[in-house]
Amino acid sequence: MVISIRDSSHTGQRMHTKPLDATIYSVQASFRLTPDLQLEPQYPPGQPTMDPKRGHWWLEIGSGLLVGYWPAFLFTHLRAHANMIQFGGEIFNSRSQGFHTSTQMGSGQFADEGFGRAAYFRNLQVVDWDNSLIPLLNIHLLADHPNCYDIIQGKNNVWGDYFYYGGPGRNVRCP
Repeated sequence: MVISIRDSSHTGQRMHTKPLDATIYSVQASFRLTPDLQLEPQYPPGQPTMDPKRGHWWLEIGSGLLVGYWPAFLFTHLRAHANMIQFGGEIFNSRSQGFHTSTQMGSGQFADEGFGRAAYFRNLQVVDWDNSLIPLLNIHLLADHPNCYDIIQGKNNVWGDYFYYGGPGRNVRCP
């Protein structure tokens, strides 16, 4: 899972729930979970929020379980606010042997497999300046290689804004 938070300068600073080299800067707040842990299905979705007093970015799981935070000095362009948030999956594809990678995204199933098969994010919301949850505006979907990985958006009264995403990587439609 990748959660990207971008500022108005478009420098592309990212906060990953599975950080790459930023792990040494994450501060653990829970002994049950760590910021670089892949979440198991029994944990509810994570939510990054900014501490308005100190500017740290926290990862909260479910209702109040603080996993840890990334100190404000890592996100110099995010001191006041973010202009864009990205949810979704990401893989690395070097095509080192001339083929697309067989690395799966999400559950390894395409989005149209739906509930029980495809990976999903649901109840997509952001925290405003008053620390209140508000629905997302201007949702844009992007699948760079739709024959390898895809995405389908939806909205209903139970899940709010949601999307299914993922795929198997290299397959007959994605050489």
